[in-house]
Amino acid sequence: MLYLMRIRPLTKEDNVFLRIALYHAIHVPPGEEKPDPDLVKHPDLARCASLLRTRSGNFIAKSTIAGSFRNSIYIMPS
Repeated sequence: MLYLMRIRPLTKEDNVFLRIALYHAIHVPPGEEKPDPDLVKHPDLARCASLLRTRSGNFIAKSTIAGSFRNSIYIMPS
């Protein structure tokens, strides 16, 4: 199986990935119910995704297997 990973600067098309990543980063204490995924569409959180995308030096790495998208990671310099 051929695995490919491409690292590139973030674009507007990556907003969906960033919103999903923000949703999964929300701390939910044990036993508590997960928030509605639409929470990340709130203007404050949507702004976070936009700031992450436009910050200089941030990248995204997307992996594909046999031409089909499989995974993404967000790369932010310290």
